[in-house]
Amino acid sequence: MKKFLKLCTVMLLLSLSAFGCSSGSDGGGATAGFAVETVAPEADATDVLVDQVISITYASDVDATSVTATTFYVKKVTDGSLVSGTASVSGKTVTFTRDSQAQYPFDLLLPGTEYAIVTAGITGTDGTILPSSEDSFTTTSYNRLSSSIASGSAASSYVIDVRKASDISDGIIKSSNIIDYDTIISGNLSALPTNLAQPLLFVSQSGKKSDIAASYAARGGYSVVKTLEGGMDDWVEGNYPMAHLYFTQMQHDADGPLMINMGWDMVATNQATCEYKLLQDSKVIVDWTSTSEKASPE
Repeated sequence: MKKFLKLCTVMLLLSLSAFGCSSGSDGGGATAGFAVETVAPEADATDVLVDQVISITYASDVDATSVTATTFYVKKVTDGSLVSGTASVSGKTVTFTRDSQAQYPFDLLLPGTEYAIVTAGITGTDGTILPSSEDSFTTTSYNRLSSSIASGSAASSYVIDVRKASDISDGIIKSSNIIDYDTIISGNLSALPTNLAQPLLFVSQSGKKSDIAASYAARGGYSVVKTLEGGMDDWVEGNYPMAHLYFTQMQHDADGPLMINMGWDMVATNQATCEYKLLQDSKVIVDWTSTSEKASPE
């Protein structure tokens, strides 16, 4: 009799399994454990850029009404504080958009910080319970310096100014190297020093672009990376030393670029559209859109 009961029990379990019964049901026909396709950034990733887009893509369309501040959020691992922002849904993907932070006036992640993407209770449009998760990642590490500290650090650093030409004409930190921002964030670091131990100080107008550029440099292997907190806006407001460019000599061949020797006393503004790079020997190569020579301002 006992053997008969055991056999019946086994057959019943096999029957339930064959018909797809699951102990993970929420009681309303939904099944837990639906697949996650991708997480950005990847779980346990390091050297994540501070402007990284945070998102999770599932294998099923997401019910937007189930995505709230309590079912999808980002937090700092060290103290559990939440990153201010909102999650939005597009088909299978939930994307987290950061707000400007109270302690940091940009929608960027803080450098050298471990974060976690936390989800719980999100459902698919078909009622499927999507899996809960907590995936951590760490951003690139660099130091943000106030103008007072940066003023003492600039002389021993390779200063990189990523501003537009119209902003640079108002003045720069002495011996700055003008390197195109878009080139850096494309991943091309060839204009930076080849010595990865060379201290770098990134400068932009407000401080946001310099933070992003610094993040790329840190991920590229540079070990001493700094940014000017508050950018040139704070530097100027604090009346810290400014250098201004002026032309000391001009050479222009009809078929070649304009060669300019630079000085550091007066402002040299040029309204022509041009591409240029400030070299260590204090020369600038300018490719004018027009071949006519431009007079240096007073």
